[in-house]
Amino acid sequence: MVAAIEATLVNNKVSKTFKFRAVAPIRNSKSQPAVPIPLVNTDPDNTLLFRFTGQSEVFGFTFALFDDGVDVSNGDSIVTINQQIAYLRDQIYTKEFDASWTLTHSRYYPSGVNCVIINMDVDGAKGSEALVIGSINLRRGRTASV
Repeated sequence: MVAAIEATLVNNKVSKTFKFRAVAPIRNSKSQPAVPIPLVNTDPDNTLLFRFTGQSEVFGFTFALFDDGVDVSNGDSIVTINQQIAYLRDQIYTKEFDASWTLTHSRYYPSGVNCVIINMDVDGAKGSEALVIGSINLRRGRTASV
């Protein structure tokens, strides 16, 4: 049995794709910070709040890497667990500062969202010889060209 593709992450800078097939539910956090300016001799209901920035969203998920003979890239023949780890590290989460990514998720982001990778962790100690667990955290948005 072949696992269904649940999430696809594309590095738009180098046009490389990784297909995640065993994904835990997405963890999501949205914020819109406000700076409080409390006035003298007033209660908290009368504190002035100023917003200097818009909304930001951070999300992430845990995933499993396994070798069932299916290419998880878009034609680069990435099949084994070691190939998947190297491909994620070297082709997807690259060192380029102005790289941007698009994540498509079957349930949460079916139309795809622009994002940047904040961090990614692949832990060979979690799972087994046939299965490696990893996690990825992303911030919604895109990099600005300066």
